Amino acid sequence: VAIYDLIEESRFHLAEPDAAGPYRLRIAAEKDALRVAVAGESGDALGALSRPLGELAETVDDYVALCEDYRDAVRRLAPSQIEKIDEARREAHREGAEILAEALSPALRMDATTARRFFTVLCAARGAFEL
Repeated sequence: VAIYDLIEESRFHLAEPDAAGPYRLRIAAEKDALRVAVAGESGDALGALSRPLGELAETVDDYVALCEDYRDAVRRLAPSQIEKIDEARREAHREGAEILAEALSPALRMDATTARRFFTVLCAARGAFEL
């Protein structure tokens, strides 16, 4: 759903408005860095960015652990305890989206909703690479 929403409803633009959108993005977490390649609709390269994962990797790990805690809590805890875990999970997600948006800000500017969707995709893909 987050990927579909990114394609259909995302709101971002290049920090240096040399080229009008739409854009094609390739975002990858490779080893210890977040890498972003930006191309125009025709595929022409418009720029690239590489940032250390650092704090973002920790936040992804924290968020994924909180999601697992939430899933376990739903099976065995009282609603008030589940709510506390869910609040922590939502806060970690918000924080991760902010860190991701800041890491990408030298190349891309995006709204909070788009940053949250990017963070969701990054967390969902966590198993495909090692953070």
